[in-house]
Amino acid sequence: MLLSNFKKPGGSWGGDIKASKDSEETSSAAIQIRSLYLPKQVNGSSVLDEEMKNSWRATNENLEAETLGICFRSAKRLDAKLVNDMALWETLLCGQDEGDAWVRFDMPLMQVRTQRLFLPKQANGITVLVKDSTGSWKTTNAELGANTVGLSFRRSKKLDDKVDEIVKWGQSFHGSDAMKGWVECEAAFADCPFCAERGLCTPEGGFAATEGAPVVISCDCCPLQFQVKRRPDAAEEEAAAQMEASCGFRQHEQVKVYSASKAAWVDGVVDLLASCACQIEGYDIPAGALKVSTASGCKWILPHQIKDVVQKSGPRVMSAIQEEDTEEVAFCEKQKVQVYSASRDAWFDGVVEKIAASDCKLEGYDVPKGAMKLSTKAGSKWVLPHEVKKFVRKMH
Repeated sequence: MLLSNFKKPGGSWGGDIKASKDSEETSSAAIQIRSLYLPKQVNGSSVLDEEMKNSWRATNENLEAETLGICFRSAKRLDAKLVNDMALWETLLCGQDEGDAWVRFDMPLMQVRTQRLFLPKQANGITVLVKDSTGSWKTTNAELGANTVGLSFRRSKKLDDKVDEIVKWGQSFHGSDAMKGWVECEAAFADCPFCAERGLCTPEGGFAATEGAPVVISCDCCPLQFQVKRRPDAAEEEAAAQMEASCGFRQHEQVKVYSASKAAWVDGVVDLLASCACQIEGYDIPAGALKVSTASGCKWILPHQIKDVVQKSGPRVMSAIQEEDTEEVAFCEKQKVQVYSASRDAWFDGVVEKIAASDCKLEGYDVPKGAMKLSTKAGSKWVLPHEVKKFVRKMH
C-alpha cells in the first residue's frame, strides 16, 4: 500500500466529495471526517514546513531519518503513532495549525468490506510480481508488456478465477507468500470520495493488525488522501452491539479515565472494545475489556474494572454513592491528618492542603467535588471522595 498523502494547497474536504460508485460499500452518506495529527518537530528538528497558509510539506532535511516518511498520530502525542498511516517525505498536505506544536489533518473516512484474494507471481511464464526494498510486493509489466492497466486478482490459486478488481502496474501492496507461485493478501477497495477513482488498501499484517483503526490511502488520480476502515460482518456487528450495550461505551468515544498515580480523572478515548476473548499485542484479552488512551499513554481495562476506572465524559464524574460519601467528610484545609500508604501498608502524618468545594479543573486535571489534596513526607496526592474514608483519618 502506497501512502502518498497528497492534498491540493488550500483545498477543503467539504463540497468536493463525490458519491461512490458502490452505494452499499462507500456511499457518500457513510463518509465521516476523522482527524489525524503530525508534530511540527521531532527531536528538535523541523519535519513540517508551512509553504502557504494551511499547506504543509513533510521534510526530512533536518531530521535525516532513515524512513520513507513520518507516521500520523491519532492524538497529539508522539507515542500515539499510526504505523500504517504515513506522510511520505516531500509530499504536500493540507492541515490546520493547532497552535501547540501540532498540525491537524481532517480526512474522509469510509467503511469497506475486505476480501482474501490471490495474485500470480508469473503470467505466461514471465515474472509479474517482485519484492521491493521495503519487503512489500510490486507489480511489474516490464517483461510481459501487457496492454492492460494492471494485474487481476483471483479468488483462488487458479489463473482463470479472476475478479473485477486489479492492482495497477508498478503499484506496491502488502501480502504473504502463499507458495506454488502465488501471493495472498487481505484487500479492501474503495472509490475516492473526490474523483471516484478505484483505490486499493492492503495494510501490512492485514486489517487485524490495525486493531480496527482506519488506514490512510491515497488516490493515484487526484491525488488526494482519505481513510478506510474495515466494515465488520453481520456476526461481528452483532457482537460489537452487545458489547457496547453491556459496558455502555463505544469505540472512539470520548471518556474520563481514572489515573491512580494522579488520583484524578483525565480525558481519554476508547480505542478498542474486545467483543470476544482474543490475543492482541501478545496479551490474552478477555471479552468485554476496553483499550483506552489518555495523554499518558494506552492501557487495557478489564471488564470488572470498567465501572471504577472509566466514566462518560461530562461536567461531573462522581457516582451517586460518591456524592453521598462527600457529605460525611469532616475535614478542613490545613488540618493535620494521617494518610494511609497502600505501597507501605502503613499510616503516615500528613496535612490537608485543599478540599474541592465543587467540580473544578486543578493542575490540568478534572477534580470532583469533595476530593482532597494531601501532603506527606513522601509527597502530595489527590484522594477522591469515595476513597477518603479508606485513606484519611483524623490525627490520634
